[in-house]
Amino acid sequence: MKNLTISELLKSLWRRPVWFLAPVALGVVGAWVALQFMPTVYRATTQILVERQKVPADYVKPTVTSSIEERVRTIQPQVENHDNLTRIIRELNLYPELLRSWPLERVVDKVRDDLDVRPRGDIFEISFQNPDRVKAAKTANRVAELFIASNLELRENQAKGTSTFLETELMSTKRRLEHQEARIAAFKRLYMGQL
Repeated sequence: MKNLTISELLKSLWRRPVWFLAPVALGVVGAWVALQFMPTVYRATTQILVERQKVPADYVKPTVTSSIEERVRTIQPQVENHDNLTRIIRELNLYPELLRSWPLERVVDKVRDDLDVRPRGDIFEISFQNPDRVKAAKTANRVAELFIASNLELRENQAKGTSTFLETELMSTKRRLEHQEARIAAFKRLYMGQL
């Protein structure tokens, strides 16, 4: 069997352009027809910038020491839980046609599949895709609001825990100091004339 060179192949296509143009035209028409029947899906993305503590660590130790990825992994299940997603589905009227024919749990799973959360350095992105561009944008923003609220709640709880610990330590130190002061006062009374 003889190997064709590129120039021979080009000459062959030049002599019989139908062999080349017919499959290309058929492919273009097929792609156009397929696009007409494919549903339009919009993807809305919101980004959240996580700022580090601005007070130097020498003065105040940070109450949150976990990385952004760890915090996102901690918060994401809380945000994507069944109750939150059900509330979002009802608030924004997501997938009304699916709600008529599918059980709610399946629609919640669909929302979870259409939702994407990715940490990237000091930023994390929340994306949501939906056939309705307004609902896609509103859902991405609503999920971002939930992330921010959950993060604030997590930080408040950690700060409260730190505050409680410090108050306990302060009371313990105060009791020890009072005990030592009482011992010193007793010592002074006992040996008043000898000091």
